[in-house]
Amino acid sequence: MSTQDSTSIPLSTAHVHAPYKLLELPPALLALLESDSPPTLHLTPGTGTPHALLSAPTGTYRLQQKNSSNPLMLLRPSFSTEAGSEGADGADSEVGCASVCVVARIEDTLELLPYDAAAEAAAPVKAKAGKWHEKFAASRAKK
Repeated sequence: MSTQDSTSIPLSTAHVHAPYKLLELPPALLALLESDSPPTLHLTPGTGTPHALLSAPTGTYRLQQKNSSNPLMLLRPSFSTEAGSEGADGADSEVGCASVCVVARIEDTLELLPYDAAAEAAAPVKAKAGKWHEKFAASRAKK
């Protein structure tokens, strides 16, 4: 029977994860930021519906958080030692190997959506939609 060498990379996790958020940029804003003379952007708290607004020379964007059920993990290369391997003299020795450490889990992304204050003010007020489990509980109570 043939054997296959198995190579693995140990994975560990940091006790304290760093707080990271990913920001999804519209292509026009990304091109502006990658230009030879990138502009200064301003982040201001929103009033009413938008929680925050990002002002750029090309326009204003509202920040919206999108949650994901599949988190993205940020990894840091590290070096781990495993005790219990026997050395040439029969004594236990530590063997080092490359490993990776999870330093953050990103479960949501911030996206920028075009924002027009006049259009927002003229739009009809939408009823706040409940979460699916609230709707489910309400429909079960009616029966």
